[in-house]
Amino acid sequence: MGIQGKSMKILMITTNDPAGMAIAFTNAINRYTEHTARLITTESKYKTAFEADIHMPDIIGDDFSEVEHLLKSADIFHFHVLADENMLLGPLLIRNYIKGKRVLHHEHGHPYFLANADAFIQKYKAKNRKTLVSTPDLLKWLPGSIWLPNIVPIKDVQFMPWDGGEPDAEKVWVCQAPTRKYHKDTKTFMRVMERVEKKHPRARPAHEHAGQTDALGPPEAHQGPCPQGQGKMARPGEGVRRQRAERVGPHYGARAARPGLFTERRREATRS
Repeated sequence: MGIQGKSMKILMITTNDPAGMAIAFTNAINRYTEHTARLITTESKYKTAFEADIHMPDIIGDDFSEVEHLLKSADIFHFHVLADENMLLGPLLIRNYIKGKRVLHHEHGHPYFLANADAFIQKYKAKNRKTLVSTPDLLKWLPGSIWLPNIVPIKDVQFMPWDGGEPDAEKVWVCQAPTRKYHKDTKTFMRVMERVEKKHPRARPAHEHAGQTDALGPPEAHQGPCPQGQGKMARPGEGVRRQRAERVGPHYGARAARPGLFTERRREATRS
């Protein structure tokens, strides 16, 4: 149960959505718990096109009323990556709305965090903040955190088990799509793939970075890339979204029946 026995209103706030996990957790909370969640993003990176709720650059006409309503009515602020209460959402300074809220920080391994982990530890300790990390290796950088594994919407069509028998392709490409190879364990990925290839000769590693796809290893051994856009598959596909007759789970906010609806209405009004 939530605070004082009630369901909680959770507002997630981030700059870019790390690996689409902010919207994934937002959707999961709304689908499978008694709590409700919304998400505010302020930018997008790496040529991804994750599903969004309220994306600040999409707000038209300086109408921040929905954002302010969510800031006021939330029970919990859940910050991802480097976001915190000192951020501005348009003209709205988050810390002006933080009184009485519970605050959670969710670290995803941003280089600035890794370079300044001690400062983050001291800041969170001084403010008595709870912390989460997205991968187990980050526990050594932020001791006392809870590892909350990244999630996959397993009931979305593209993540369901393959029921078409053995693939016909001559090679089965196993793709990694890191933003930065130097701290995304690409070397570990390659070591694991060497063992996989010995057991499954058709398996081949491939790598996609910043929209460019390359096979890894000697050209004669690894011909051909993984499918273009493979790095975007963590988000629900367009076809899957069309198949959803309605979104499951309530969403708090006076004007939004589902994430981003108010923003979409503003876009439609502008187009008309």
